[in-house]
This record gives sequence, structure tokens and C-alpha cells, in this order.
Amino acid sequence: MKAIGGYFELELSEGSEYHKKAIALNSGRHCFEYILRLRNYQKVYIPYYTCEVILEPIKKLNLQYEYYHINEKLEPHFDFSLLQENEAFLYTNYFGLKDKYINTLPSKHNIIIDNCQSFFSKPLPWFDTFYSPRKFFGVPDGGYLYTYDNSKLDLNLEQATSYNRCSHLLKRIDFSAEKGYNDYKKNDSIISSEPLMIMSNLTHRLLSSIDYNYCKVKRQENFIYFHRQLENINLLNIDLMIGNKFIPMNYPLLIEKPYLRRKLINQKIFIPQYWENVFNWTKETDYEQYLTRYLIALPIDQRYGIKDKFKTNLFHIGFGDMKYRKDVYEFFVNNGWEGITIIHPSAIIGPDARIGKGVLIEAGCLITPNPIIGDNVIINTGSQVNHDNIIHNHVHIASGVVASGSIEIGENTLIDNGAIITMNQKVGSNCIIGAGSVVTKDIPDGKVAYGVPCKVIRDNIY
Repeated sequence: MKAIGGYFELELSEGSEYHKKAIALNSGRHCFEYILRLRNYQKVYIPYYTCEVILEPIKKLNLQYEYYHINEKLEPHFDFSLLQENEAFLYTNYFGLKDKYINTLPSKHNIIIDNCQSFFSKPLPWFDTFYSPRKFFGVPDGGYLYTYDNSKLDLNLEQATSYNRCSHLLKRIDFSAEKGYNDYKKNDSIISSEPLMIMSNLTHRLLSSIDYNYCKVKRQENFIYFHRQLENINLLNIDLMIGNKFIPMNYPLLIEKPYLRRKLINQKIFIPQYWENVFNWTKETDYEQYLTRYLIALPIDQRYGIKDKFKTNLFHIGFGDMKYRKDVYEFFVNNGWEGITIIHPSAIIGPDARIGKGVLIEAGCLITPNPIIGDNVIINTGSQVNHDNIIHNHVHIASGVVASGSIEIGENTLIDNGAIITMNQKVGSNCIIGAGSVVTKDIPDGKVAYGVPCKVIRDNIY
């Protein structure tokens, strides 16, 4: 009989769980164990690129296992025709972006889908599938499991309790994320040591109180915002991966900037590393180790909106309006912000290039040895900045420009599309050089000039 009156419990809204028809257990790794027990597999194929906790149920059940590699689309190098009936193949829905690929997998019942990074993905009726809500919501534990044939283990499982493992959730509210982190790690250790159990009443209630539609919308909005800002520098081709309906876990930015994770963490933007154990499992030349070293998993979850991205002192001026770029840049710098330089991975940067802050160098650009490029400079697609050039602050070099060797471009000047500046010429400050022009002699400060050869037409009014 339910108690009436007395002290109040934690107030939680009444709703329903997103995976209310699933088998509800005490964690994602226990769901994996449940499948291995149910199917009586003797061997499991697992990706090199995964968390080491996936080995816990495999070793617990004394099963054989073998690793496989993934390619640049995060898809397996594996011959599924070799998969035996008593063997299982585990595939991870990486970052919640691989639904489209999972639909192309062969309809083998011994393929297991790890949706721990894809809480909102629907299970396919021919695969066993499991989920970990802890990756998406503030709960102490819990896991969901769908079996392809709705079969269950004939076991009398105890129900877990979670009330004594919520301190990290509460400390984050009462103090900070840092204050609760040790408790978070301790809770993870306790989950590893637990036997297979039914999900606790507390976790059920917490998961019944979530507005899942709101969470889906916010995650998609945040993901799309990041992708629009970062797709030109992201070495992971996300457009090849996502289907029409996707609710990602985070935004995976693959960029060869090993210091970036530490910079973000110093700004209290906490970035997980997927996964440190991969360094021990793979060779330095393996793609999995490249992912572990350079992939930045940016948080996009429902706690944040676009306006909150993010409380940091890094900024970049993305517009080319010469009237305002300099003023806006200097305003931010004078108020303690730091311009961040963005270089497209296909750009070629020669030795001894000195590149300032807040610079944008787009796809296909060639920067040959020993130039000096100032702050807040834009160099658009396919342009060349040759040896020993001096490009002053706030310059905009449009697409297809050739700046020959030993030239100088003054501050706040625009060199328009396809212009050529021949060797040893100087273009002054606050100038505009028209599209397709060929500069064969110096251009004074504050002039508009164009033509072949380039001639001064009038004074520049900005």
C-alpha cells in the first residue's frame, strides 16, 4: 500500500519513459551482458574504437573476443559472411550519427547494436539493441534493451537501488561540476562491480519526468548550429553519415589541434576523450588512434541553447564588411577577448609563416614560406600569398587572388576576386583593388583602383 501524508519526496513531473517497452536494467554494459547470456555466444567481435568497459561482460562470461577496425566513415572493415552462428558482432552507433548505415547492415540476428551514444534511435526488429540513458540525462544509472524476438532470460533478478549514488548529480547543482566529478567516477566504479539487476525505482521515476521532445529539438538545433559554423574545418565528413532523422549525442569535431581540448577545458567546457584505452589497443598509424587524439566531442545537449554557445573569451569575425570588421574586432579585443584563427585542412601553409590572431584561411589556399599575416585577416578560397609578403591587420583577400612575392598590403584593404599583385609592389591601407585587376605599381593609401594594368580611380570613402 502506498503511503499517504508525512514528509515529501523529491518532486518529479509525471510522464512516461521514452523506451517504456524495453527491458530496463541497471546500466548499458549490463544490457550487453544480458544479450550475451541470452544468446549463449562463444565469441564477440568488438571495435577497437570503443570504451574499455565493453570488455567487462565479455571477460565476466569468459568469452573469446576479437577487435575490428573502422574506416573514415566510422564503418567496420569486416566480412560479415564469416560471422558464425555462435559469434556476435557489436557495432556502435557513433555519436548518434550512424542510423543510416545501420539500416544497410545485413539482417543477421547476431549483430548487436550499441546505441549508448544514440538514445533516441529506434531499434531495428532484426537486431538486439541496447542504450545508456546516463550519456544523455542526469540519472545515476540505468540501461534499456530490446531483443529482436522479445525473448528474456529465465532469471529472478533483484532490483537495483540508486538513492545512495546521486551525490554527483546533487553536487553539480549545489556546488559545481568540478565538485561532483570524483563522486561521478566513484559511481561508475560501483556500477562496474554490480551484478545484473533490474533498473531502480528512482531511475524509472527520473526517466519518466523528462520532456523528451524538448531534448530532441534542442540537440538538433545545437548540432545544426555547430555544423554550420565548423563544417569547413571538420575533417570528419558528417554529411555522409546522417540520415533525415537523427538526434546526436554531441558534435564530433575532428581537427588536428591537440591543444584545443585543453583550451576548452580551461574555459570550463568539459570535453570527453573517446577513448584513452584505444592508445593501448592500437598502433600509432591506426585510424582509431587518430580519432582518439584529435576528435573533440563538443556538448550540444538540452542544457544549452544557441545563445549559450559558449561562455568563453574566444571569438572569430566571420563577415567581410570592411566598414565594420576592424571596429568589431578591436571592440572584442579591447574587452578581453582573443581572436581564434581558423585554417581549412586543405590549405597549404609553408614554413616560417607568421600568422596572427582571428585569421581565416579557407579551402585550397597556398601560403608559401616566410610571410607575415596580421590579425583579423580573411584569405578566401584558392588564393595565394607568396614568399616574404607582409599582410597587415584587417585585410580581406577574396577568392582566387595571387599575391606574388615580396609584396606589402596595408591595413584594412580589400583585394577583390581574381586580382594579381606582381612582385615587389605595395598596396596602401584602406584601399580597394577591383576584381581581376593586375597591380604592376604601388597603390597609395585610401584609393580605389582597378583594371589591367591597375589604375587609381578615386579616393576610398570608408
